[in-house]
Amino acid sequence: MSAIHGVNYGTPTLDLNFVKNKSLIDTVSGLNLVTFTRSQTAREATYVGADGLIKTAIANEPRFDHNPTTGESLGLLVEEARTNVVTYSVIDATNWSTYNGSTITANAATAPDGTNTAALITFPAVDTRVTKSLSVGAGTVTQTVWIKAVSGTVTVRVGNPSDYGGVQHTVGTTWTRVTYTTASGSNAFGIYGSNPSTAASFYAWGAQMELGAFPTSYIPTTTATVTRAADVASMTGANFSSWYRQDEGTVFCQGISNSVSNSAYWTLQGSSSNGATVLVYPANNLTYQVVDGGSIQVNNQSFATYSSVANVKTAAAIKLNNFAVVANGGTITSDTSGTVPAVTSFVIGNYLGGGTSYDYSGTIARLTYYPVRLADAQLQALTR
Repeated sequence: MSAIHGVNYGTPTLDLNFVKNKSLIDTVSGLNLVTFTRSQTAREATYVGADGLIKTAIANEPRFDHNPTTGESLGLLVEEARTNVVTYSVIDATNWSTYNGSTITANAATAPDGTNTAALITFPAVDTRVTKSLSVGAGTVTQTVWIKAVSGTVTVRVGNPSDYGGVQHTVGTTWTRVTYTTASGSNAFGIYGSNPSTAASFYAWGAQMELGAFPTSYIPTTTATVTRAADVASMTGANFSSWYRQDEGTVFCQGISNSVSNSAYWTLQGSSSNGATVLVYPANNLTYQVVDGGSIQVNNQSFATYSSVANVKTAAAIKLNNFAVVANGGTITSDTSGTVPAVTSFVIGNYLGGGTSYDYSGTIARLTYYPVRLADAQLQALTR
């Protein structure tokens, strides 16, 4: 058999190459072993297609995301549930408010989804803004909107009336999704002129305000707020047992996490007290945790750190008294004491244990399982 990762580390029994295949098909068996669900009422789940345009997905359809600039395939998009509290996310003069001479012209240019729905906004050289009233709960919120200068560059701020001065975004004539995260406590979403103010003319589209410390994919709205349900991907029953070895193995994962804390790349799950997982914890620390019968066997917190929206490769080895984990070819973190939990499923982008759920938000490029505990040098080479 040809080498799966360019080097022969033995024969894997599972290889989900989401980047290359853009499907849930396992390269080894040629079968779809993944059960994927996402409840949906309309077209609230979006992703970036290979042509760089924003697409919409139907219920239970997996989304395979792409870099909007380069068209690079990024893999399976897995996200937690979020709500866009901005109604009329496509900006117009009827449902949005203008101040101090600003103007909105609807349907003035081609938007990031390829439709002629981008608004032209003009700011004279005064304290100008356009806003949309909304209702949002307490907590950290992230506000996003696509901006594109008519010509040259434009500098704007995005925020709400209680906090809109923190970050100034300078954008050229390519569609750019600008983001601002702050504490909530406001009843409006706003796009504001630069500080000091100068005249500006730009296109805007796709306003979103969501509770959370990082942005997720665009959720279109009209007359009401809209919630996108969580993506759920897992393998159970024969679809799991056909490739998994209970006494030892190695899980390789490559992914880009948009989260900054408390999310899981993958979880080998038994009961709520049995499992193994690689997690993103606060302060961008990666954690490898193994729990057997409610007792923590391995808790390699901070075995590596990562930058948000960074491509991370990890390999985690499982065997009685012989655990190890590594990220991006770095230093091996080992644990020579611990038992292997009995597990019955493999969950992609979620952790369920001890009554706690950690949802992943980002893309999973690849998941490969080897039914052996690979040597430390192999773990490092695999993740370089």
